[in-house]
Amino acid sequence: YEVCDKGDVVLYTEGTRLGCGVVLLNMEMNGVAISLVRSFRLRHFFRSSASAEWDETDDISPRASDDLVCSLKWKQLDGSKVRTLIPNSLHHKFE
Repeated sequence: YEVCDKGDVVLYTEGTRLGCGVVLLNMEMNGVAISLVRSFRLRHFFRSSASAEWDETDDISPRASDDLVCSLKWKQLDGSKVRTLIPNSLHHKFE
């Protein structure tokens, strides 16, 4: 599984789709690695720049570390907007 640090922005599996959010805390419960993640809501995927724009939300939920796909390069934009780079191998998940 992917290991991420507190403050990392990550993609995670959520059923058949990918979600995105920031890691708030990492812990272990009964031998299972868990990350507490504050979710982002997708605003737009920009294929030409391999990036996505997201809105921060107040939705916080535990994610099994097995569900973390990768950490992302990211930048805080105005207000509660975040821009991330999306790996080429995952573009199809956003189209």
